[in-house]
Amino acid sequence: MIFFSNKKNPRFGDSYAVQTGDFAGQLFIFIKKNDDAYEFLASPLMENRKVPIEKFDFALEEGIIEYVKRLPRYVRNITRIKFEENAKESSFT
Repeated sequence: MIFFSNKKNPRFGDSYAVQTGDFAGQLFIFIKKNDDAYEFLASPLMENRKVPIEKFDFALEEGIIEYVKRLPRYVRNITRIKFEENAKESSFT
């Protein structure tokens, strides 16, 4: 049973399965919101992804992505650490 099939306001640690497109098969884990985009850690590749809010909303409404669940606290903390490590690495290049 899915309680939140159309979860538009992501919270830290919410996960979304990508159903179609270039990122099909990946799980996007919400990390934070910027002015005009949401930032995710994409699993299993463990890469940072920035998605404009408008595109995210469209993908959710059209079934391109689907809300899965909010991850446990210890997993959320690990994803935040990996996201920050990726951000530091990309700032040095």
